[in-house]
Amino acid sequence: MILTINNKNYELTFGLGFLAAMNKHKPAEFEGMKTGYGAMALFNVGQALGDPLALYDLIRAATAASPQKPSNKELEDYLTQLVVEGRLDQVFANILEEVKKSPILAYAMKIQGGQAPQVAANQQMTVVGQAPEIQTDTNTPTPTVSPY
Repeated sequence: MILTINNKNYELTFGLGFLAAMNKHKPAEFEGMKTGYGAMALFNVGQALGDPLALYDLIRAATAASPQKPSNKELEDYLTQLVVEGRLDQVFANILEEVKKSPILAYAMKIQGGQAPQVAANQQMTVVGQAPEIQTDTNTPTPTVSPY
């Protein structure tokens, strides 16, 4: 897919390298530890919420292996232009169509029936944080068996 930013064409590549770049930059956390995986699920949330930073991250990852990459300033200006012109959602949709063409990315996003999970505008989302800490009394002696 070719994306034109500041009158320059940038090739967006969606495959295993893109997934690795997304996971490296935005890994999901599990019990407070970065897993190195799960960035596409996080992208789904960002896209559903209409967060321009999700598109920023996606463009950065899709151009990671390209010799020519847009600068941070070019990306910010481009995203600002999309928001002002009311085209951000359409660009998200177009890019998502390209992403869905990759079986690896479709699987990583858990796209079923040709669609990524959607969050309705009036639907409440629950953010799952770190699992609650289990309080353990560290002063309680525990029986241990020593092999010596």
